Amino acid sequence: MRKTIETLERTGFIVTIAATTRRGDAEAMARSAAAGSDPPDAVVAAGGDGTINEVANGLAGTGMTMGIIPMGTANVLASELGISTWSGPVARTLIEGVAKPIHMGDIDGRRFLMMAGVGYDARVTARIDPAIKYRWGKAAYGLAGLLEWLEPPAAPFEVIVDGRPYETAWMIAANGKRYAGRYIVAPMARLDAPSLTVCLMPGAGRGDMFRYLSAIGRDRLDREKDVRFIEAREALVPAAPGALIEIDGDFHGPGPARIALAPETLNLIQPG
Repeated sequence: MRKTIETLERTGFIVTIAATTRRGDAEAMARSAAAGSDPPDAVVAAGGDGTINEVANGLAGTGMTMGIIPMGTANVLASELGISTWSGPVARTLIEGVAKPIHMGDIDGRRFLMMAGVGYDARVTARIDPAIKYRWGKAAYGLAGLLEWLEPPAAPFEVIVDGRPYETAWMIAANGKRYAGRYIVAPMARLDAPSLTVCLMPGAGRGDMFRYLSAIGRDRLDREKDVRFIEAREALVPAAPGALIEIDGDFHGPGPARIALAPETLNLIQPG
């Protein structure tokens, strides 16, 4: 991050740094910057998907432009946009890039940029201690995923997608094509499209989960015959034991919940 900031300052940008100390700081800082008497040209989130999510929530509805300096464990949004984690390309994107509107997802008033997961991945994120995640990075997700896979399989639950019921064991509401970093879950999803791609995985057994995870690891989930993809604007999640929810890689909580397309777009600096 330091080299990126130095490049921006050499180019003539005035950079003000605000450091976070706890969850919620980035959202509050972004909202305050957008509402100030002398707002900046852009608010740049330097961090992982969780920090980026907070800044996006702070800027939602303000019209303020957002940029990113990708850091953190996976940074799915950076992978989606083709933004390298190296300081040179990151600075070049911020300097020469174009602010384009992207759509966001919404879950009961909380915005998400890339995806909301209901089921297996949410139960995995619920297991992760933030201190262990900070120390171990992606390995923390791998360990939590294995521990969850070894548990007795959770029962399927019913979701309502655009008014139609479906039984599923795992659901991903994708706003973009990528998942957990570089992996492609929904190749048809686009950040600039006014819809979400709901991915339904009905198999509840350990073998099914292994099959889905293996397919995700090979970017071939769309080749699994029992997996359904629905272009949708709304999905209603029940209050069911297995229907926990995560957004942008962080645990959100249990259902019930309404996952939908957010009413506003976000201006995001992207490679030109």
